[in-house]
Amino acid sequence: MSRAKSLNTPQNTISIIAFALLVISTMFLSVDYFMDRHFLLKNYGFVTVTLLWSIVFFFIRQKKSLFVNPISIAFYLFIFYFFVRSLSSPYHIQSIYTICTGLLFFLFLQNKPPTRAIDFIIAGTCILQTLYGLLQYIGIIQISGYFPIIGTFDNPAGFSASIAVCYPFL
Repeated sequence: MSRAKSLNTPQNTISIIAFALLVISTMFLSVDYFMDRHFLLKNYGFVTVTLLWSIVFFFIRQKKSLFVNPISIAFYLFIFYFFVRSLSSPYHIQSIYTICTGLLFFLFLQNKPPTRAIDFIIAGTCILQTLYGLLQYIGIIQISGYFPIIGTFDNPAGFSASIAVCYPFL
């Protein structure tokens, strides 16, 4: 009984919604108005949802100690190393992606959405991606390019990888 009550907290609800937005935005977000419509918006979606999730988390979190273990410290050192390396890169956007990856790990470490919800979100999103690809193959959704099926990506590799992720969750 207490376990069921602990799963229905506002933090878990927000974590489920934020994780769903994160998966959907990184898989489906693409608009023809951008020069790189397949990757740029997906990256922006990842950064935006992660930052919003962390802001909401810090406003609604209860005053309890933060969970830290040796593996998480090692991961943060690893992220810090990549962050410092990305500062010397001509592509400074990589440092923002690195920070967001660390934030996302922190959010999952502090308040992970229930495993069943994660399964449904990933499986449902991958099924939608599969249906989108089938509609491209049938010809209902027109694409301009060399490949007959690309999903919401720019080539079949991203499409097939997103479908391959689906199998363990189904």
